[in-house]
Amino acid sequence: VTEDFETPLGMDIYNKCMMLMYNCAYAIFDLSEEEEQRLFEASKSIDRGMKTLIICPQWREHLVSGLVKGALGFREFAYEPYDSFERIESIIGRFLT
Repeated sequence: VTEDFETPLGMDIYNKCMMLMYNCAYAIFDLSEEEEQRLFEASKSIDRGMKTLIICPQWREHLVSGLVKGALGFREFAYEPYDSFERIESIIGRFLT
């Protein structure tokens, strides 16, 4: 998505992504890898009042669920494991309606 927008001179891709994210009403994070970075970004989106969904592959749920609960505490967000691409589509569809 970030390639669809012009990057201000001197701005790196991470800051560009954050700038775009902060202008959205929804945030969806897949914790299939790099949990720590995604949790940091999810925390920022929750703090900014964005409706936030965190998904992860079902086979990683035992590793991820503790991280999610520990990092995000009792803040308002949705969390769902998935076992297939079709399940991701269903989860995101419900989240956005």
